[in-house]
Order: sequence, then structure tokens, then C-alpha cells
Amino acid sequence: EGILVYSASGISGENETEEKLMLAEETNAGLYLGLMFDRDENKELFGSYVCYNSLYFRPWLTNGSFADRMERSLVTAIEGKALGLVEVEDDMLRELSIPAVIVCPGYLSHETERALLLAESYQDRVAEGICGGVLETFRELEEK
Repeated sequence: EGILVYSASGISGENETEEKLMLAEETNAGLYLGLMFDRDENKELFGSYVCYNSLYFRPWLTNGSFADRMERSLVTAIEGKALGLVEVEDDMLRELSIPAVIVCPGYLSHETERALLLAESYQDRVAEGICGGVLETFRELEEK
């Protein structure tokens, strides 16, 4: 689709946020998408959710609308349970001047969901959902 993807998975430690912000700036990124897998003491908790920060706003695309699109696309692809959107004060999401979300496709602490998340076929469905949401967002940005 002509979209370049940069991984920040090797960036960690004390200056993680600053280094990721630099990467986004240096690559002239159009979107930021983080991916995390959650755990909870409640071993029965399962489902996916998307985190966002409401500070970023463009009249035609807010972080909230980006997060909503990503959640819909992911849940449709995996035929999963949507836990909703979560507004967070994450440093990375707060500092970026581009649409930014963190997608959580499920809980590793839930036995059944963990088995799904570790299965390659399910990972492909998660990737399809994320890709679909990103492509839809880029199409919308191009129209504006």
C-alpha cells in the first residue's frame, strides 16, 4: 500500500520516550501505533482495547476517532470482545503531534486468550485488523 513501517521495539530504557519521539520526527511519521499485551490479576478478564490521549486534535481526525477506528477494525478481524477506548496520560501519546494510539489485542493472563495470542493464525488476524484500521485512517487523511 506504499506505507512505511518503522519498529521501535529495540528502543527501551531511560530515554525510551525521547528516542521514539525522535524516530517519529526523523521519519516524518504520519501515525504512531503502539502495541502491547496486557496482564491482570483477574484471570477471567479478556478482550481488546485501545489507548489514546485526547490532547491531539485535528478537526477531521482526533486520537479518539483514530482509536475508535482501530478498535472496530481489530475486533472485527479477530471476532473478539471490545473492552472500549481508554484515555491515558502516557508520555509518548501526550508528546506526539500526530495521531497516536496504543492497541492491546488481549490479555496474556487469560488462559484461552493467551493461547490465541500465541497462535500464528490469530496473530495474522490481529495484524489484518491493525492494518485495516491504519489503511482506513490513511485514506481518510488523504481525502482531507
